[in-house]
Amino acid sequence: MYTPSLSIGGLYRGVPKNGPKSRDVASPRGKGSFAGTDFRNYSHAFNLSAGRGDLHFGFARVRCPECQHEIFVPFSCRQRCLCPGCHQKRTLLSADTIAHTICANVPHRQIVFTIPKRFRIYFRFDRPLLGDMARGAWETVAEVYRSELERDDILLGMVAGIQTFGQLVHWHCHIHVIVSDGGFTSDGTFVCLPRIDTDRLLTVWEDKVFEMLLAADKIDRRVVEEMRSWEFSGFSVDNSVYLSPGDTFGLQRLAQYILRCPFSLAQAKTIHRTVHRGV
Repeated sequence: MYTPSLSIGGLYRGVPKNGPKSRDVASPRGKGSFAGTDFRNYSHAFNLSAGRGDLHFGFARVRCPECQHEIFVPFSCRQRCLCPGCHQKRTLLSADTIAHTICANVPHRQIVFTIPKRFRIYFRFDRPLLGDMARGAWETVAEVYRSELERDDILLGMVAGIQTFGQLVHWHCHIHVIVSDGGFTSDGTFVCLPRIDTDRLLTVWEDKVFEMLLAADKIDRRVVEEMRSWEFSGFSVDNSVYLSPGDTFGLQRLAQYILRCPFSLAQAKTIHRTVHRGV
């Protein structure tokens, strides 16, 4: 007997039932955090993801040339983020490439750049700013590294991942970075970076974000001066994760974490409502 894949379990069964209601509530004329969001693309992606693993949506017939055993392989929906299965395949392939092909055999660090909550709304409805934020992270690391090593010819290696979700799948845009813990000179020599204080990175990161939002006319100088006077501005930089040279497995696991899917079927739970009727 054919059993459908888990990918069309509770997460996707609830979409056709609750999808129209969600779109009505979160219409461009609605209120709240989803006001102005067009859910038509999300609905189309959910429909494609719901068909993943279901033979009714197409499959390939695979036969072993030796034993002649046959299996049916359902077509992939090739969706990112909304389909945990297809997204995980992309994650594993990309992480393997990063760890074995892109990263050199030198020490690396993970750096996480975050921004204040009051700024996140700008990136939600102006997505090109996310690319500018990743570029700002690169400029921050390059500027601090070259200053610490006192060499302008240093070239560092870096892979940046833009994440727009938090642990509760809420909107939380931030940058995860895998960067070499040092840089290469023009002749290919690697120069290790001494342990640096995150305050240097944090100061430069704040300046980059302020300059970016000022250039985009999202904030004015008054906002910058106000936030600089706060004890806790909401910016943060963490570089506590260190990977030794040759730690390919650690690089691969770190890349998988950065590229992970927002949804996890293992943690998804179906809530059944019980209606109690009075006697």
